[in-house]
This record gives sequence, structure tokens and C-alpha cells, in this order.
Amino acid sequence: MNIANKIRARPWVESIEDNRLEGGYILVLLGGRFCFNDDPGSGTRGFDTWAEAERETRVDCVYEEVKE
Repeated sequence: MNIANKIRARPWVESIEDNRLEGGYILVLLGGRFCFNDDPGSGTRGFDTWAEAERETRVDCVYEEVKE
């Protein structure tokens, strides 16, 4: 399994777009109420490499917001 498919298989990942050819980033959008630990409240983040995207989308790098 390649890295992109490994990331897509994570249940909290909604989508991935590789925009690096246009000068952008690998854009990861988390689904539901999931957010990145490093950017509380945000479920969208850009990465420079697939390795970085894989590392930063692991279960210990995201959390699910609890709505009260």
C-alpha cells in the first residue's frame, strides 16, 4: 500500500489533494469533527511531503471535538 492510500484509509481523513505541481501543498481534510492537535479547531492542513502527511495524520496527532 502506498502512503497516499494508507492516509486515505484512516477513518478520520475525508480527502487528500496533491497540489504540489501547482506550487501548493498536499492538502488533507479531516472528516466529521476531527481536528489536528497542532492546530486546534482546524481539520485542514497542508504538507510538503507524503512522509510528513502520513506522520501528522496518525491517531495520536488528531482529536475529535466534543460538542456539548
